[in-house]
Amino acid sequence: MTGYTVDRNVPWPVPIWDADTVRLIAQDLGSGAYAVVADTADEQTTRGIPQATSGGFIVGDEAVFVVESMMTPGLARQVLDLVAGVTDKPIRFVGVTSDHGDHFFGNYLMPAEARIIQHENAFRAIEETGIEPRKQAQIGWFDLGRGIEDVRYRPADLLVPPDGKLTVNLGGGKFVEVLDLGQGQTSGDLWYHDPHAKVIYAGNAFIGEKPAIPWLLDGVAERPARTLRRIHDWVPDGTRIVPGHGRVTDKDGMRFFVDYTEQLVQRVGEAVADRLTLEETQRTVTMPEFDAGYPLFGWLHFDINIPCAYTEARQRNA
Repeated sequence: MTGYTVDRNVPWPVPIWDADTVRLIAQDLGSGAYAVVADTADEQTTRGIPQATSGGFIVGDEAVFVVESMMTPGLARQVLDLVAGVTDKPIRFVGVTSDHGDHFFGNYLMPAEARIIQHENAFRAIEETGIEPRKQAQIGWFDLGRGIEDVRYRPADLLVPPDGKLTVNLGGGKFVEVLDLGQGQTSGDLWYHDPHAKVIYAGNAFIGEKPAIPWLLDGVAERPARTLRRIHDWVPDGTRIVPGHGRVTDKDGMRFFVDYTEQLVQRVGEAVADRLTLEETQRTVTMPEFDAGYPLFGWLHFDINIPCAYTEARQRNA
């Protein structure tokens, strides 16, 4: 259906999406809020074709708040051009949602006077590993020659602590809430909420709507399941959600993602209670109702998400 094939021993086609061919567009969500998505996102997200990083920007009377500086110099400059095409107000804040390079590598190209915002845990994770290993990892996923080699590390200026909240004033009654709502993918996830425009920017805590499923790369499943359910139930009706990778959606579009995570934890927990081995659990907990056309489902579900949930369940029952 999508034209992608995934070998279980080669988890994805390289590149997953080609940064050199991505064209970002700005979608006006009203009241000064914009989504920045690939021009393929509206047509391809629900077909399961992996999309480039999504983000956006919010315009107040005095300043602009950009969400996600993107992965490559080319993509970062596209964001700057999109902002300039809408307003001549200065970019004073840049918020990144996690410590993944495709969300923050472009920091160094943002205006010098802009304040970079990040979760304290994400900042510490980057500082501990260093930028070069993260660049090499992104090159491994997205291939050479996309500009990742040229990235220079620009650390965050403002850090949001665990369970913290920061409110940013853009002027004219336009406020952006920077929220730690709990671990959705990493322990350093931040959500950016414009309550006036009823828009929330989610990052990889919510990758995208059906058929996408979570990437539980941090080795935890139970906290993300609880976090995602709580956020889904909290999101006000009528709120538009800009996911980490894909088209703009809403809480209904988030339900498949939330249901999968909860069901994964429950079914793997039952397998552990029945004393199944990991290999038996992988053969048993197939969850075909969630294998709905996402080309990375096999790798993520069987090789990443089940082992993650299995290890947690074993530790809980030890």
